[in-house]
Parts: sequence; C-alpha cells; structure tokens
Amino acid sequence: MNKSRIVVVENCISPQFMDFVDRELQATTLQWQYQENVTGDTLANSNPGFASSVFQNGAPVNMAYWFLYPLLLEAAGRHNLFVEQLLRIRVGAYVNRNTQQHNNVHVDSSDPHIVGLYYPHDSDGDTVFFTAMDGKEELLRVSPKRGSMVFFDGNIPHASSNPTERAIRLTVNYNFTGRWPE
Repeated sequence: MNKSRIVVVENCISPQFMDFVDRELQATTLQWQYQENVTGDTLANSNPGFASSVFQNGAPVNMAYWFLYPLLLEAAGRHNLFVEQLLRIRVGAYVNRNTQQHNNVHVDSSDPHIVGLYYPHDSDGDTVFFTAMDGKEELLRVSPKRGSMVFFDGNIPHASSNPTERAIRLTVNYNFTGRWPE
C-alpha cells in the first residue's frame, strides 16, 4: 500500500464554516437511523450506532447535502484534488463502547474511488489504515481533529474506532471518483 495516497488536510474549511457544519450536524438536520452494526461487522461483533444517508444512488436524500457537498469541494480544492462524480455521502455516529479495539477492516466499494473522511470535532477513535484486508499490519492512524479531512484511495483497507473518552465520534464519509494532483 502507498501512504502517499493518504492525505490529511487540516483546517480544510474556514472556522466559520466549521462552526456552521458542527451546529447543523448536532441539530435536527439529519435523519438518524439506528443500526445494530453501524460498521458492517457481523452480529458476533455488534457495534450499535447511528447513520444518516445524505447522498446515495445519484441523488441527495437529505438537506445536509447542500452544505456537505460544498465542504467536500472546498477541502478537495485545497489539496488540488479534483472531484469528478459524487457516489455517496454518509454521516456516522459511533458511540463509546469502552474498548480500544478498531472495527472491521474494509473498503467502501470494490470499484475505483476516492474516500474523504471529514471530522467535525476533536475526538478519540482513530481511523486505522492497513496494508491488507487481514488487518495484521497497520499502515497509518489518523486521529479525528476538528476541521480535518483525510483523503485516500478507496482500495486501501481501513477501519474506524469507537471513542473511549468521548460519548460520540462523528464522521462525514464521502465516496467519489476524481483525480489526484500530479
């Protein structure tokens, strides 16, 4: 795996936009759905949490699209990353499970794509990247930091982690096709 295709963009939007997004994500803008396994784990590794789809199947399904999509474009532009086609926006709420263990190792899609993970606030519960799907060798860890976006090739195996110090960890997950800077 190539670490050069994992890029963290800190302060990817203005402080005023960060405040707006944070307020909106905590308000009633999103339609949260309880999920027994928010990370897709098997029932043996149950990980309850909440998720809200914002964009899927080629169309907005939530009003949050109108501020979350511009957030992606702004953050990508700060790294000269070109967004060609948006595939999905999903907001995940991971609850404190009092365990340091990462969740299931996965890729979001087998089709070529780029992933963007936006962190609306500081939290514990790292995103962990691996060299292979077996999850035996870590490539990199990224801690959620307010206003940061991590971009990476969608074929890089990764896993979320639940918070242990905070009650909840929010992430905005983007899947899109695009072009990396030369």
